[in-house]
Amino acid sequence: MSQSNSSDRVRVRLLRMSPWLAVLMAVALLAILVTIAIVAFGVFLIVFPTLVIAGALFRLFGRGRVWPADHGPVSHPTIIEGEYRVIGTKRLDRDQSD
Repeated sequence: MSQSNSSDRVRVRLLRMSPWLAVLMAVALLAILVTIAIVAFGVFLIVFPTLVIAGALFRLFGRGRVWPADHGPVSHPTIIEGEYRVIGTKRLDRDQSD
């Protein structure tokens, strides 16, 4: 029969630390998480009202560009009537020199 060598066995090594060090690490982790939560909440308190106010101002005063959906169904295009004439390049050069 084969004998098992000591290097063939699986060794599990547990991290040993004193209880006060574990408590200290847990408190530090909790402090970091609370700090991140406070900063995130503060950013939310600044960004959310800013976006709401900007949206309201755009809704009230931002009508510089009219979106196609505001016109209802698509109608026939407007045709502008007029007289058109083709000007040759010779005549155009002569008119610009005057």
